[in-house]
Amino acid sequence: MALTAEFNKVWPNLQENGLFWVGVEVVLKEDGVEQRRVSFREATTKAADVSTLVSVLAAKAQAMVDTYKTEKQAYNHAKYEALRAGVASAVVL
Repeated sequence: MALTAEFNKVWPNLQENGLFWVGVEVVLKEDGVEQRRVSFREATTKAADVSTLVSVLAAKAQAMVDTYKTEKQAYNHAKYEALRAGVASAVVL
């Protein structure tokens, strides 16, 4: 299964204090099926160092990917399937 991501610019929002909220939207897909769509933003000035923003936003995006991978492991675990099967067999229709 292939995990892929799209990175899209989000519209910059100018605040009253003169700062811009800039960021990226990350669309995480597995085998072409969208699993997560999250926007990450940071306040900045026009003169800000882009590499600092890249580091901050990349760390947020990486944390989201890591969380997804951990959740997927739990979802695919045999104990979770046993839980589902147990509930399904316990419910009387």
